[in-house]
Amino acid sequence: MLWNEEQRQALGLKKKEQRLLDALHKKGVLNTMELAFEAKLPRVTAMRLLKILRERGFVARQTLLNEVRWSLVRPELHIKRLQKIFADMPGSSGKTTLPLSDVAQVTVFRGADEMYQTNVKFLAAHAGERLYAIEPSGMWRHIVQVPVEKWLHVNHLIGQKKIVVEAIVEEDFEIQIYKYANKYLLESLTGLTSELHSIPKGYLKSSTEVLIFRDQALFLDWEQLVGVEIKNSSTVHLLKGMFTLLKSQSRRI
Repeated sequence: MLWNEEQRQALGLKKKEQRLLDALHKKGVLNTMELAFEAKLPRVTAMRLLKILRERGFVARQTLLNEVRWSLVRPELHIKRLQKIFADMPGSSGKTTLPLSDVAQVTVFRGADEMYQTNVKFLAAHAGERLYAIEPSGMWRHIVQVPVEKWLHVNHLIGQKKIVVEAIVEEDFEIQIYKYANKYLLESLTGLTSELHSIPKGYLKSSTEVLIFRDQALFLDWEQLVGVEIKNSSTVHLLKGMFTLLKSQSRRI
């Protein structure tokens, strides 16, 4: 259970609302029908309660290819709310915490196949846009957990959807791709980028790829096979600023 009975009441959650949150806590990301089934609630009831939970900042709603998917807004933010509630009670120490603030509506994806499928869905949803990509060399030894043919399909889709790609890579990216994949993936990657910028080898020391779209961003940790979607305009704006800072320290290839 995400929160115990005392915490549920302190947060002002009804038992049926708690069941929806528990299902998301257990499963990660679910569409409306799956979520209603997991929470053992009628679909109409689930939809009504999800609207309330979204307005109160407990869940986030995303639409990809006409499919509505639900995820938890970061639970630790509500833990802060609980800490403040109990700190303000008579007899408490008077300790307070920062006010609740949803800085990044987050959805988590797990496993190589789901991360690959998420790539495909996001590209379809952002046709004609500019994509800012940060590609650490450390990702290439792990990204091959998805067959190279699928990544060639992703790169083909980028061209098909007329997405303009600006990417930052480390100096040894060609060596790493040759070592862990093949020349076709390298040719495909370099061929689809409108701008390719190089930073010194070992600069990033990461296996996490970052993809920044107009209003969404993806963090894809290929070592742990965990993906995180962020959908918040101010957070995405911040990430674009970080990309610009990295770019200022790079050389164009």
